[in-house]
Amino acid sequence: MQIQVIQRAFAVLDYLAAREAGLAELAAATGLQKTTLHNILKTLVELGAVRRTPAGGYALGPKLVELAEPEFRRVSLQPLAQRIADDLAAELRETVVISALRGVERFIIGFALGPQELTVRLDVTTRRSPFDASTGRVLLAFLSAQELDRVVEHWGLPGELWREVGDRASLDAALAQIRHTGLALQLHSQDEIQTVAAPVPGPDGRPWAAIGIRMPASRFLNGQREQVVDGLREACRRMSDILGLQAPAGKGSEVGL
Repeated sequence: MQIQVIQRAFAVLDYLAAREAGLAELAAATGLQKTTLHNILKTLVELGAVRRTPAGGYALGPKLVELAEPEFRRVSLQPLAQRIADDLAAELRETVVISALRGVERFIIGFALGPQELTVRLDVTTRRSPFDASTGRVLLAFLSAQELDRVVEHWGLPGELWREVGDRASLDAALAQIRHTGLALQLHSQDEIQTVAAPVPGPDGRPWAAIGIRMPASRFLNGQREQVVDGLREACRRMSDILGLQAPAGKGSEVGL
């Protein structure tokens, strides 16, 4: 047997999923008495499931969107990442890697080899340290201090994975530089491989993924740097815009790069 107050609350949420509304409109749409409706709305606002709008009406709140976000990411992020990776690899003729953080681990969610005769091959595994690639470093750069603490607690400092970073102060400085430029550059001198990565902001304004290009350093340094960086940034903007259009109600307006 369904509990009546839960049915009524869902009727309110269902109506607000499509539009903002005032008390009178909600009462007419749901058939609820204004006193009953006001009490339901008061509780939903306190829980964060509904928010008051500047015009004095009601809209879905941040808590409800937060609860829906993990499922939205799972369903939408990986197929989109693979499509973006395929398109960018064909455009730049270089290898493309798209990564996302899940907790303290970096997952590769999109990967495409470029058609160049000399193409960088990548051993794709399920999960990795975020320190070991430019895409992971971009994602780390936009974490809160507490989130970064958890990464360092789990993995320790980068060590051989990032030789320029010897302590927490140098890690913070390196990540601040990535935030400032919006790019992470990594030269693998032993293999003569250059990687460059940039963030993909999600509907909440924080990076949900990072797109990276892997290519021979000779091609990057000999006239292709500007083309590669421009193509990378445009792919990030495109992926971010699509995520904003697909986002649950209430999160699409904050997309930006």
